[in-house]
Amino acid sequence: MRNCGRVSILSVIAAISLMVPVLYAPPACGGWTAETNPDPILNQLRSVWGSDVNDIYAAGDYGIVLHNDGVGWVVVPDFPGIRNNYGIWGTDAAHMFLVGDTGSMYQYDGVSWSLMNSNTTKRLRDIWGTSLNDIYSVGENGTILHYDGASWTVVTPPANTPTLQTVWGTSSSNVYAVGGPSATDPLGTIPMILHYNGTSWNSQPASQKLHGLWGSGENDIFVSGENGLILHFDGASWTEIQHGLTTVTLRSIWGSTSGNVLVVGDFGTVLRYDGSNWSVMPSGTTEGLFGIWGSSSTNVYAVGRTGTILRYDGFPNSQDNCPGIYNPDQMDADGDDVGNACDNCPGNYNPAQEDSYPPQGNSIGDACDCEGDFTCDGDVDGTDASAFKSDFGRSKILDPCTTGDPCNGDFLCDSDADGADASRFKSDFGRSKIINPCPDCETGVWCNYP
Repeated sequence: MRNCGRVSILSVIAAISLMVPVLYAPPACGGWTAETNPDPILNQLRSVWGSDVNDIYAAGDYGIVLHNDGVGWVVVPDFPGIRNNYGIWGTDAAHMFLVGDTGSMYQYDGVSWSLMNSNTTKRLRDIWGTSLNDIYSVGENGTILHYDGASWTVVTPPANTPTLQTVWGTSSSNVYAVGGPSATDPLGTIPMILHYNGTSWNSQPASQKLHGLWGSGENDIFVSGENGLILHFDGASWTEIQHGLTTVTLRSIWGSTSGNVLVVGDFGTVLRYDGSNWSVMPSGTTEGLFGIWGSSSTNVYAVGRTGTILRYDGFPNSQDNCPGIYNPDQMDADGDDVGNACDNCPGNYNPAQEDSYPPQGNSIGDACDCEGDFTCDGDVDGTDASAFKSDFGRSKILDPCTTGDPCNGDFLCDSDADGADASRFKSDFGRSKIINPCPDCETGVWCNYP
């Protein structure tokens, strides 16, 4: 069992010294892995959304937009904007919308991105809709926009509405928006939860500035905000959740069901709700996380500062057979409790993952490696035996093996081909392309002689 349920005293001391708000409860095991960001500048990423597992977009500062087709992330070329992007949403792979600074708004038709007229110059923070002719965008100074499929119109918000950070809903007659005061809002503006019932918007105050919003249905909605605030709506009233886990700002929420809710925030904070309890998940980063989205409970992305991209496979480290690599299928062909994604010999039982030959290792486990396949033809046969015999007997004194004159069979890289090497050769002799075939041949330098 991997030990991932404790917080070391050193990590707590380090957090205090950096004035990082400490997570007060032992963490649940993680399961997040970092993904490579191709952006050379590593601009801050603020949102992530996808139409399916093989079509995911992340957007952020200075017009950066990334795309993942299921193989890896690439920078979207020729994106028409250079301003900060904040929110992204769509209905499918050929219909997406992106919003950002000074009212910038873009739409994607499956081929290219183009600029839309938003009818505002206010910073837009988020976008969401029920269909292509019923979309909302919210942002600075209480801005609310609505798109009817033809044009965007400015909606009059309730009085004293602050800057809105997020919009989400369950239907065209059940839409929520949340936010709180920003530097450009009038003095006296307070945090609010707004609700649209299909006819009008109404508001109610909140105790902290709000950032995240998601629900599994109209009677199960979560909101997150500053000082670790999490609120829950049960269809009748909002209740503050007394989780006691953190006081950092919690910026985004996503869930797959009412029993699997993830909240991300500053300093790499990730909280998870399992339907009964809240727990802390180690994320592997201290960078702020600003957006989260998933296609399922086993395919979740979080993005944030310095271009951070994290992916979660749905398995906490204590249960994950390959915690360092995304592997939602948890395939383990040889049953050694090491997932195929990590196993250096996935077809042979080798729980210890020995990789002794050559001494520096070659990422091919000893259980698979054919050290004696000198001809690289997938077997260890008479031809290989002849090659071994031609060098057998060379020693450190008599004709030593060197970089310029290596030996066929110096498996231990000790400058000779002796009895120990012969035993290793015999252990693989007889392997063929049909019976226990050799893996791809190792063609690089075997021994690093002094």
